[in-house]
Amino acid sequence: MRDTLLRSAALALLLAPVDALAWGWSQPRGAHYLKVWNRSLLGSRAYFADGRARALPSGFGDHQINYYVEYGLTDRLTLVSHGSPVGYSVHNGDAAVYMGPLQVGARYGLLQGTWNVAVEAHGGYAPPIGERVLAAGVLEGRPYAYVPAVETGLLDGEVQFGRGIGRGWITAHAGLRWFSRTGLDPAVFGGVQGGYTFAFGLQVSVSAQTNQPVGPVAATNVTGAGQTRYVGFGLDLSYWFNAHWAVTAGVGGVVFAESNAATLPLLLGFEHR
Repeated sequence: MRDTLLRSAALALLLAPVDALAWGWSQPRGAHYLKVWNRSLLGSRAYFADGRARALPSGFGDHQINYYVEYGLTDRLTLVSHGSPVGYSVHNGDAAVYMGPLQVGARYGLLQGTWNVAVEAHGGYAPPIGERVLAAGVLEGRPYAYVPAVETGLLDGEVQFGRGIGRGWITAHAGLRWFSRTGLDPAVFGGVQGGYTFAFGLQVSVSAQTNQPVGPVAATNVTGAGQTRYVGFGLDLSYWFNAHWAVTAGVGGVVFAESNAATLPLLLGFEHR
């Protein structure tokens, strides 16, 4: 059951650098979990800094390769790394290859069993590769830009909770993220997730997440890189066709956002344990 619960929901809300994870459980010593997936955004609307969605003059496409990996150093201490090593974004007749944030850290299990409580911390860096303006304009008096990546260092820490319920689970987390780049305010983030694993290998999970910078969102970047605010949700499916391999797909959305793409992210990848 513990291996089953250690799945990533892969919400990857729009271009937010935080992925929804199965929080709280630690990997057993020597065990691992790996997920690799592509996240695609195809659309022509954006949430501006005022929270309103507006249609852009032309459509955009963004494809991003992501990974998430865990390794159990001990039964309580799990090494964690996740990031977006390569992406390709196109808008307004221009295109760029970019890199998103890459992070490494660790999770420590404070309480293990039916109830699980853990703390986790990461450090990382988003390089300037792909940080250029592909398009910019003004709609209804509101300026916007389309920039695939924003360079910054980042540090975060969080508290996690998880509980197994038969073949299902519920899990939650809350934390604080700091950015080194001037103009990016610290952000409070959190999420909840619930899921169920069927006997024939299908796993279904639903999740909700939020990212709330402590300062206002003053500028609009269509991609969501940089300062963004949102409350969103995700639905993910994984099919484990044997004990070690699975294929996974997902879709997400938002109920509210500031400075982000107004389109559904589509996810497709594989998992290994």
